[in-house]
Amino acid sequence: MSAVVLHNRQWGADKKNLAELYNRCFLAGELHNQSFAEIGLAIGAKGITVGRVGDVDSALKKTVQMNEGNTCIIEVICT
Repeated sequence: MSAVVLHNRQWGADKKNLAELYNRCFLAGELHNQSFAEIGLAIGAKGITVGRVGDVDSALKKTVQMNEGNTCIIEVICT
């Protein structure tokens, strides 16, 4: 199984709610230095971080090759 995580360094829905409810105080809605690929590795999955949209295709192909019964996380860094 493979999972693609679009990582824009924030919990968007929570950030929106916090901004509306608490006068734009949304510190808890921002993520800094977390890597979902590394979290996947820590729990026994395979992990790949992709920094460019053009590299998503090759990352997907790589996970198919690696996926011999393993879970694979593809983390796509985006804005």
